[in-house]
Amino acid sequence: MLTIDFFNILFIVVDLLVLYLLLKKFLFGPVIRVMDERKALLEGQFASASETEKKAMELKKQYEASIHTAEAESARILEKAREDGEAEYRRIVSEAGEKADQMMEKAQTAIAEEKEKALKEMESDIAALAMDAAEKILEENKGGWF
Repeated sequence: MLTIDFFNILFIVVDLLVLYLLLKKFLFGPVIRVMDERKALLEGQFASASETEKKAMELKKQYEASIHTAEAESARILEKAREDGEAEYRRIVSEAGEKADQMMEKAQTAIAEEKEKALKEMESDIAALAMDAAEKILEENKGGWF
């Protein structure tokens, strides 16, 4: 039959307590310590990842701001170049107009001088022809008038 032996029960309880204490000291303690270390490591990595993400977002904002600034600067430079080009175009056209006006004035002056010179030459030629004609008339009439 079944008999209950208190000495065996006490011995089993003491064995279980000793086993529990040994397991607690040599197994559960190191396992819990390792789990706590891993938990701390993971929390540190999550914190580091969160900080890295924040920094990345800040860098992204700075990058977007620099792109916006660069686009604005590019538009400003293009507008200034266009204005400078238009100003240079107007200056060149103005200079060309002035040169054309000067050339026209010189040409008109040269034409007037050539006209005056031609008129003087024609006058001198006419005078010379008139003198020649008068001499011929005088030679022809030399015999008859005097």
